[in-house]
Amino acid sequence: MNEVVRMTDRDRDLIRCLELASNGDLNARPSGSDLLSRAVEMLVEAYARSVAVSLDNVVAQTVGANETAVSSGQMLKVARDVDV
Repeated sequence: MNEVVRMTDRDRDLIRCLELASNGDLNARPSGSDLLSRAVEMLVEAYARSVAVSLDNVVAQTVGANETAVSSGQMLKVARDVDV
């Protein structure tokens, strides 16, 4: 069964958006307004939201780790001052 698949401009646009998203570019959106184009747009937007939440979590953990390091340093200084 040899089928010839003819790609439309919409197909190329959807493939472009999905390839960009899979490579981390979450700004590309399909130009079409058909159901499949809207579904791809919703998928990319959901992925972008998920990435943003993950980034927020990483930033919060980094801030917490830095605060812990500063507190540890301050405790060591106080302990040294008490020993003197």
